[in-house]
Amino acid sequence: MASKSLMITTTIAKDYGMSAKAFNDLLKKLKIQYKLGGIWYLYSKYQDNGWVSSSTRMIDGKPRALTKWTQKGRVGLYNLLKAHDIVPMIEKLDITTVTIGGQQ
Repeated sequence: MASKSLMITTTIAKDYGMSAKAFNDLLKKLKIQYKLGGIWYLYSKYQDNGWVSSSTRMIDGKPRALTKWTQKGRVGLYNLLKAHDIVPMIEKLDITTVTIGGQQ
């Protein structure tokens, strides 16, 4: 059953101004996930937190594992990344420089 609350890594990565590749590499560097056989897995510390949901899709006639993040996972990543002073782009905006309708 597909859930609309699940999201691909690209969706979360864009919140941080990154590509999915850069974001996955960051999560690897922070020991949140690792890659094995072309599939990203959470380290045991995070694997039972309900952060991801995995499924299999047929792509070009071959089965491919697909991992999507839950809302709980998105929040968990936010808290972990914030602890490393990594925040979403929206938190980096300086509201005093935003213009609306040509006026500051």
